[in-house]
Amino acid sequence: MWEKKTVTLEWEGMQLPFHVAQELFSSHEIDQGTRLLLRSLDVSALPERPVVLDFGCGYGPLGLAIKARLPAARVVLIDRDALAVAFTEWNGRELGLSSGTDDLVAHGGLDFVSVLAPEGYDLILWNVPGKAGAEVLRGLIDDAPHALQPNGLLALVVVNPLAATMREAVDALPFLTVTLDQRYTAHTVMHLRREESGLRDWPRPLAFDRGVFDRPTIDLDWRGHPYTVRPTLGLPEYDGPDFATGLMMDSLVQLTDSVGTVRRFLGHGMGQGHAAILAATLLTTDRTSLVERDLLALETTRRNLTANGVSRDLVRHEHAPLLDARRAGSTDADLILYRLGDQLSPARLGVEHARLLDALASGGTLVVSGPSTSVSRFLGVAGTVGALKQWTRKRRSGASVSILAPR
Repeated sequence: MWEKKTVTLEWEGMQLPFHVAQELFSSHEIDQGTRLLLRSLDVSALPERPVVLDFGCGYGPLGLAIKARLPAARVVLIDRDALAVAFTEWNGRELGLSSGTDDLVAHGGLDFVSVLAPEGYDLILWNVPGKAGAEVLRGLIDDAPHALQPNGLLALVVVNPLAATMREAVDALPFLTVTLDQRYTAHTVMHLRREESGLRDWPRPLAFDRGVFDRPTIDLDWRGHPYTVRPTLGLPEYDGPDFATGLMMDSLVQLTDSVGTVRRFLGHGMGQGHAAILAATLLTTDRTSLVERDLLALETTRRNLTANGVSRDLVRHEHAPLLDARRAGSTDADLILYRLGDQLSPARLGVEHARLLDALASGGTLVVSGPSTSVSRFLGVAGTVGALKQWTRKRRSGASVSILAPR
């Protein structure tokens, strides 16, 4: 359903194949930044059993290459995208690197300290996203002196337009010395060495909790229902719902007269949380479950639900590429809000439809929104299977929403 092809990384005399999904970065080949960063490393200078972090790991080429070259290393790979984490785990198994211990761990995370050994890292690898904003980069790299062991190394590669921003951020940091700053045609590789002196700020608050991703809080009103959102950088809908979310929220207002009180609500693809807030506050729920592929969206929606009076204790959450009702603890949802992406394959839509049926209670309501083409294709799958009946469908500016229920 996900795999596009296999790409091969050649490094240190090894040829390492990686499975890759089309939706992940550098799906056509190992990107130049990864190859330049690996080429810059002197692995013989690392400790015998180094502790290594691959931050923003994608499908795993940097961290898994280090593990293949140094089998005794403990390698942690983190990414905000649950699909990237899943492919990293798969590639680790296929390469024979997973031993069933914590020497190789792939995990969701938003910063250097999301998953941290108490002693810190000997090596942090970071292929800096080209779309990362300057504010976020500065906030993330602030963690480097505290995530590294004394004499530890942060090795990063950045596209040249962001290199000056990175240098400015590094200059403001204590206890780090630049030992390499090499410019290439499209990328710059930098090595930052942690000094032996200087106290680590540990335990360190997570970047999300420190406000690294925050935009200013805004007050909104949807059809007479006021709510508050603190949006985050890197997610759309930061100034209000888009057309697809707006249609979903209109459907919620419409449903207040027909579905009554909702006890179990499940949201998928909620982004900044606009529709989830309306569902959880307009239709009083005993339990809210969230499933998100993007960890930043998951944390943002959770925070915005809490800011609008929803008890954090009532919110379950799951960071996963696709809805898994059993893992999310929601196999009997009275109401499901499901946001579809674009360019979804028939196989993917079939899987998503089956999982929605598994999560929906017998008398429940499903609200699906997204690009009109995706909604039409989903309804085609639903019509073929025949387990759901459509109540209504509305369209606006290339977006659609459909309300469905079990037959």
